[in-house]
Amino acid sequence: MTKQTGFGLVELMIALVLSLLVVGGLYAALIGDQKSYEATRASHLLVNKNRMGMQTLRLYLQQAGFRDYNQLYQNTLLSNVPAADAFGFTWAEGQMLQGLENQASFSGAKANTDVISLRYFGAAAPNNSIFQCNGDELAENTQTTVTFFVSTSNQLVCRDNTGDTVFDEDIDNIQILYGSLDDSDYKYFKASEVTDWLQINRVKMGILVTQEVSMSNLSNSNSYELLDETITASDQMLRQAVSETVLLLNQGS
Repeated sequence: MTKQTGFGLVELMIALVLSLLVVGGLYAALIGDQKSYEATRASHLLVNKNRMGMQTLRLYLQQAGFRDYNQLYQNTLLSNVPAADAFGFTWAEGQMLQGLENQASFSGAKANTDVISLRYFGAAAPNNSIFQCNGDELAENTQTTVTFFVSTSNQLVCRDNTGDTVFDEDIDNIQILYGSLDDSDYKYFKASEVTDWLQINRVKMGILVTQEVSMSNLSNSNSYELLDETITASDQMLRQAVSETVLLLNQGS
């Protein structure tokens, strides 16, 4: 008869070590796949945010200077505002937009970001698709001022007489340049360089969007070219810059 024996201590330890190596390899592969998935997901979210942010800004910018047929027929211009309005702006008669470059004092806005303010009239049916910040249609013969800025909480905010409406989150910066009717070279100017706001007929916008990536040890110190500015990151957020030019349809082209 042969003597039966089990595993020895050394054999058990070897088996345990091999099992730990296999499990560790599987865990590392799983974590790597999850990180890759999260990075891809964050990239897609950035693209969607950029698309939605630009679509929103384009919609409102194209309303700048709008006058319904009543105002056109009677040649009613946007009003002259010689003293600062509720947003801190003064306006010439007929002026439909203006901006602030890398502001540091606009109420609620993030420092070193641009601000743009627009004016337009509401419309009567069937042309009453002119909107306030909160999404409500603006009543006919009603003039409004709408201001866009990035808040100190990194939100894209629309401000008018209905209050502040948050359009998007995780917006790191916004930069805006302006093109003039009398510029045959199609140059773009900072807000501080514009000499006549009545001559502005196109706007170039740039936004820098951020997205948190979970399960990642990302350290972002990259620099991003946002129109005329260079923005340097110093955190763990994924970023993407996008720009677009919008013609101001109510000022001519």
